[in-house]
Amino acid sequence: MHTNNINYFKFECLNDENFKTYKQNHVILLSMNEFELCKNSSNNFTIKLSKPNKALLMSLYNHIEGLSVSSEYNACSFNSVNVQTHDKFIESQKKLNGTIRLRYEIVETLVRDICQQVSYLLETHRKCFYVMQTKNIIVIDNGSKFLYVSNNELLDIKDNSICIRRPFAKDQCFLSSELASLNELPYTINYNTTYCSIGELATFCLTGERTSSDIEDIYGTKLYWCIKRLVRERCFVNL
Repeated sequence: MHTNNINYFKFECLNDENFKTYKQNHVILLSMNEFELCKNSSNNFTIKLSKPNKALLMSLYNHIEGLSVSSEYNACSFNSVNVQTHDKFIESQKKLNGTIRLRYEIVETLVRDICQQVSYLLETHRKCFYVMQTKNIIVIDNGSKFLYVSNNELLDIKDNSICIRRPFAKDQCFLSSELASLNELPYTINYNTTYCSIGELATFCLTGERTSSDIEDIYGTKLYWCIKRLVRERCFVNL
């Protein structure tokens, strides 16, 4: 865990006719509504949020050694050999292994990293994600670390509950059965729904299927029982 001595940096953004770059030649690898992923140099990357979010960036800072946070809390920068989205990572794994199913140790790392990020947000900022989407997962160094980045899915916790006010695409999310049957907003639900979302995400990564819950191939392992508790009891046990 980091100390309170936060590294700050600043940069400005501009548009180009052929491609977008930052003034210091930051090339945008991915541009989404919620964030941009940029490559600054051969081993330095930036995540720029669409709007400031101190809690979200501090959860990344707490997780990645040497990560720097902008003083406006709208961007962070870190060193890495390789950074990509989860969807791109899945594609690369399919080319290598002939399947989108991820190896046990990679899924174990994903679950551990996202649960640690969620635990920090819960304990320090009283916030949590209510669903998970693969497009919001950043994969560092080919699966050695995972980050979850979303402003819209990060909600305040009050009286152990979160209130969902904006519509979301159920077919694109990993979510609890309670949210899957949701048909009106606003809706209040216990914050532990976040753990169910992680469990469903992990199940997909192991099976390669959104509709499958069969993880018997890893029966008896730490990850097996961890996923079962995430989905059924909505809690996390250290792996």
